[in-house]
Amino acid sequence: MTGCPVLGPSAASDYDGDPVFKNMDLKTKAMDSGDIKKVVREAVGKDYPLAIRLGACDYMDGGTTLEDSIRAAKYLEAAGIDLLDISGGLCGTARPGHSEPGYFSELSQGIKENVSIPVMVTGGVRTPEDAKKLLADGKTALIGVGRALLKDPDWAAFLRCRLILSFK
Repeated sequence: MTGCPVLGPSAASDYDGDPVFKNMDLKTKAMDSGDIKKVVREAVGKDYPLAIRLGACDYMDGGTTLEDSIRAAKYLEAAGIDLLDISGGLCGTARPGHSEPGYFSELSQGIKENVSIPVMVTGGVRTPEDAKKLLADGKTALIGVGRALLKDPDWAAFLRCRLILSFK
């Protein structure tokens, strides 16, 4: 959209035009992200947290699975990534048949149980109660909110006021 080239491993392609990632094994994919982390870390400094959004499950035959993503998460943690932001798979961001708050929380929980860095889940969180339940149930360490903010840019400010008023 901007006319600028996309920078990142998913933009690389082999001579046939197929995404390089399609032909790489999981360790190579994750370590390539580790190399990117090194370049980004040099640019932003040691005190800036680095996060990667991990498309954790494609929910389709031949697509990425939770087990694939747990292995990738371990490699990314070893590479020095500070936070994993869990979302749908590499082939899309939907979870067929699910619209409940935190509809990727089975993925975030599975990954959270296997790494020591914070894991964030996105998908369907619309209220503070949604977020509190996901946190209390141990599904995630952080909550990502997207569509609620797109629908209402003042959503976060409204919730902040609501929280402040609840303490009075």
